[in-house]
Amino acid sequence: MASWMVVVVVVSDDPVFLAAFAQQARKGRLLVWATRLIVVSRRAPPNFHPIHQTLALTNSLLLLVDDAAGMARAAGWVVLPYQQPGVAPLRVGSWTAEGNLSLHRPLFWNKFSKLSGEAKLVVAMERNHRHKMKEQPDSEVPGGVKVEFKGFMVTVLDYLAQGLNFSYTFRRPPDGSWGVKKRDGTFTGMVGQVYSQEVDLGLGPFALNAPRLEAADFTWPVSLMSVQVFAGRGSVEVDPWGFVLPFGPWQVCSVVIIEDMMPIFASGSVVCDPTMIH
Repeated sequence: MASWMVVVVVVSDDPVFLAAFAQQARKGRLLVWATRLIVVSRRAPPNFHPIHQTLALTNSLLLLVDDAAGMARAAGWVVLPYQQPGVAPLRVGSWTAEGNLSLHRPLFWNKFSKLSGEAKLVVAMERNHRHKMKEQPDSEVPGGVKVEFKGFMVTVLDYLAQGLNFSYTFRRPPDGSWGVKKRDGTFTGMVGQVYSQEVDLGLGPFALNAPRLEAADFTWPVSLMSVQVFAGRGSVEVDPWGFVLPFGPWQVCSVVIIEDMMPIFASGSVVCDPTMIH
């Protein structure tokens, strides 16, 4: 049984090029988890936001080649999910020109299965009829007000936070909406926050549609619901032609033809008196 996978290899020492590639790859959603990304460079690029975020949120490997003193060697590094810029990535292996390969762990593994306790996610959320919002003063958060929510989606989020080992804070969308696509290609509301990378997750719950699928990845549905549109009944109206409704087209045509032929039959008939017949 044949199998295949896509491996993207980028070789460059130019941090500007690497940053441009990372930005376009994330904007165009080219690097899904099934695609493996290998970035090869002779020097570690600066920890600026675009390349760091791409390496952190994709199935990627940073391969740094060192040819100092005439000896070629390389080390493989993995940036952990939601790792803050400036924090050293995880070294997973090394290789020398003599063929010595040392692996501390697999080069590609599911690094999202268990996050480090330092992972702090920002979650977009807005109040609705099934989720209540509470605000309380907190000098440690932007704006000095901490926002909390209660509802079934928050219960799901708490379950994920406990299982994957991360903490989170809420951030409301400025326009208070869930998100629609605008004419310029951007998105409003919570979907727009995820699309512009202002937040890490959007809690919702969201209804799936084609434009939103262009902006973000969605989890498996947590609930299914059916929506019906109904209206009130109008007043009773009498149709003067209702008597023809039980008949089909041929029956109606037959009745019309018979009614038209009745005067002809009546004018051509002869009445005879039997006493006058000899």
